[in-house]
This record gives sequence, C-alpha cells and structure tokens, in this order.
Amino acid sequence: MGCGKRAFRPPPVQPRRAGPGTRVRALASRRWTSSTALGTAGGLTEVAAATPQPRGARPVLQLVAASGSRQASDRRGQRHNVELACLRERLVPRLTSLQANRVKERTQITYLAILERLVEYLQYRTLPQFSAAAWDPILVDFIERRYDQQESREATVRVLYALLWASPHLGGVVRSCFPQAWASVQGWTRLSPPATRPPLPQQAAHATASKLLGFSQERAALGCVVRFETYCRVGEVLALRMFQIVAPDLRSKGAAGCPTIVLNASELHMPSKTGEMDSSIAFDLQEHRWVGMPLVAPKNAFQDKPMEHVVNVSYGVFLGLLERAVQELGISALQPTPHCFRHGGASHDRAAGRRPLQEVQRRGMWKVHSSGARYDKHGRGGLQLQLLPAPVRDALEYRTSLVEHDCRSRFNRLYGPPGSSASSSSCSQVVVSCPRP
Repeated sequence: MGCGKRAFRPPPVQPRRAGPGTRVRALASRRWTSSTALGTAGGLTEVAAATPQPRGARPVLQLVAASGSRQASDRRGQRHNVELACLRERLVPRLTSLQANRVKERTQITYLAILERLVEYLQYRTLPQFSAAAWDPILVDFIERRYDQQESREATVRVLYALLWASPHLGGVVRSCFPQAWASVQGWTRLSPPATRPPLPQQAAHATASKLLGFSQERAALGCVVRFETYCRVGEVLALRMFQIVAPDLRSKGAAGCPTIVLNASELHMPSKTGEMDSSIAFDLQEHRWVGMPLVAPKNAFQDKPMEHVVNVSYGVFLGLLERAVQELGISALQPTPHCFRHGGASHDRAAGRRPLQEVQRRGMWKVHSSGARYDKHGRGGLQLQLLPAPVRDALEYRTSLVEHDCRSRFNRLYGPPGSSASSSSCSQVVVSCPRP
C-alpha cells in the first residue's frame, strides 16, 4: 500500500478462541494413493491432512476412503458429509446445506480455505454478514495486502466468488457486487499475467506414452494417448470405467461404427466441470482409430468388473510417472503437465486441419467460443518443439513411429484371449474398418 494510507482494521467484535486455529486449506492439499498399492481391487484412497485443533473445536475433514463394499462406501460418504457440514457451520453458520451444495464438494473446500484467511484478516470467528457496499472496501484492502505479500493471485481472486457463495443475500455477479475489488484484481492481472499451459506437441505426447509402456504401465500410457486424442481433462480420464467404453458396431456407419467413450456417465452421478453428462466422444479419424483397440481389449477382459478403472493409477502416481518420463526423454524445457495433453490434442488437430474449430470446441466441451479459439494458434506447437535440441526431436519422432505397434502388441498380449491370436487381430480389424462419418 502507498504511504499515508490507513489499513482497514475492524474491531474484533467476536473474540477468537485460544489455541492454534484449524487450517481449512490443509483439506485442499490432498494426497491420492493408488488402490493397487493398498491391495484393493478398485477405487482410490483419499487422505486429507489436518493440523492440530483447539480443545472443543469441531473435527476437520479427514477422509481415508479405501475401496470396499458399497455399504462401507455409503458410511464413509455419510461421515464425510457430516464433517464438511461442521466446517461450514464453523465459518459460515448462516449458510444452509442446500445453499452450500450449489457448488461441488472440492469447490466448497477451496472456498472455505480462502474464507478462513479473510476471517483471520478481519479478526472474527465467523464470516460477518455485511452488505455488498460494505464488503467492497474491505476486499480492496485484503487484495492489496495479499499482493504486497506476494500471495497467489489465483487463490486471492477466489475470495470474491467464495463470498458470493457464502452470502447468498448479496446476489448479482462479482463485477457488479464488488466493482472496486474487481478493479484491483484487473490491475493485479495486468501487472502479473497468469501463466497459460502450453500445448504438448504430438511427438512429445506419443513419446511419453511409449516411455510409460517401457515402465510396464500400459494403462497409464493408454491414458496419455486418450487424453491427447479426445481432449479429455485428466480427472475425466482417471474416472473412466470399463462400462463407459462402447465397442464399435460393424453394422453401423458414422460414429456408431467407431470405438466411443461416454464421459461423465449418468450412472456415476458426476457431471463434468461444465455440468454436462453422458458426453460421447468417438475415435472417428483414420489417424487415431488404433487407439480404440487398447480400449476395447481391456473392456472385454473385465466384463465381470464393469466398474474397473480404465487407467489403474492415481493422479499422484501418474504425476510421478510423467516426471520420470520427461526427465528420461529430455523434454523438461516443454514443462509438460497432465493438462497439456488436452491442449496439445486440440492444437494439433487444428494445425493439421483434421477438424474445424467448431468441432474442436464441441469435442473439448468448451462452452465459450473464446476458450476453443485459443487452439487455433497452431504456431505455438511449433515454438514448443523448437525449444528442444535436434537429437531430442529425432528421438521423439522415432518413438512416435513405434507407439502404435507397441501399444497394439502389448494390449493384445495382456488382455487378448490366451492362445488365440485371431481374436486380437479381429479386434484390430474392427477398429481399422470403422468408417468416418
């Protein structure tokens, strides 16, 4: 803040409890453990770390959800809901359960984390019920203080949306409710532009999948290729179950004759980030029809386990595999993240002229035209490749030429009928003969 500006210091009308405060933001830093490491058949284990609490305080959210029977899962879900309700009651006691569930559970935890910082700044115990006009100057001081302390801009911006979530009586949208605070956010954005995730070139994506095959992580490698070709978000691919794979129908033409995945199936009661369910994505291009074979092969092998995950590793395990593959491939300059596969697939399809921009937007489930238009800048993918030395680019090209053959042979050997090569080849013929719509 500038010199002579008096910082906002409201009186502590509600004295805080003695003892160390409970940090809600510890709930957001979750560690996902692979189910295979725990010896379970499916599902993931979620562990949320919590700090010590003062005497008499309500317990923070602490989940240890291992795979098990449906009854045990229901009991864990009920206990989880009770603990989350206790957290809401501690910070926003006037917010009802129905009002809180306007957003997803993870979003609630994120909102509670930033609201706790705001409550601490105000030196209150719970979030006060101010009007929008009274909140605006308070938020300006809070945002400027966070900027001076070099805090995260993304986390600070969420306080505006979290406040509208916790105070339904404010109504409206962020820009109209808090115009001065929104102006501060715009100034922060201009001074510190947010970093965008660059697209991952096709050579790097396929080479990463080839490297994971070398690590004997076949289904993790499959997840890399599927994310690149379908523009799926990493959470959507990790949540994909065997029953969501639709085998091609030889008697049908168009998309029905190609392998298809159904994202966010209604049976799972988990809509997408944009609220959509039962989104069908077909492997309808000649260049990626071979991806359908590794998808159909494990589906046939797990017919008695329809809820088996297609990608049998957790997010944390996949991050470790990706980091190892990036180091061994020598592509650290690209700074690849799991989300870069989604950006890279859309950018590659536009650069190669494989799909029009409207189809890319529909396939990637981007609601706004501007969100899909960013992938029309095909030159960015070329700039990413230029960051790598020529020998590394040549090695990526070589691995890309092998990934289709290696993926086919590996999945046929793992999930094809034992002692029968005809069945595996017939599955490949089904994928190759699928007509383009």
